[in-house]
Amino acid sequence: MIKLTFPDGSIKEFQEGIKAIDVAKSISEGLAKKAIVVLLDDVAFDLSKEIKESAQVKFLTSSDDVFKYLNHSCAHLLAEAVKELYPHAMFGVGPTIEEGFYYDMDLGDVKLKFYLEGDFYSDNKSIGDSFNANNNGL
Repeated sequence: MIKLTFPDGSIKEFQEGIKAIDVAKSISEGLAKKAIVVLLDDVAFDLSKEIKESAQVKFLTSSDDVFKYLNHSCAHLLAEAVKELYPHAMFGVGPTIEEGFYYDMDLGDVKLKFYLEGDFYSDNKSIGDSFNANNNGL
């Protein structure tokens, strides 16, 4: 059994390996429907995360500041997709900003075409594939 500590200080025991979404459901169906991100000891994960050890737990909903976590994840997905399409790509900074995120990258001599006609449009499944392969962390 693992012990999860909630923001109100309450502690509940769960089976090792329980998914975060199931912990949310144990609190309320409403929380499970509204939750977007779970923080385990202040590290963000998606709700499919299996919790294998005792931790402090906090569920974030759309009323919380979840967009920085979502934008951070999107930046990583973009980088993975670009690296898959352009293995020689080199990455600089890629922070989240108020409007979303950006990534500085060097593709060498490669010139990207307008996205509806070019590389990303024809390979747009790359980001989805990266997400499906790495869907545990945000």
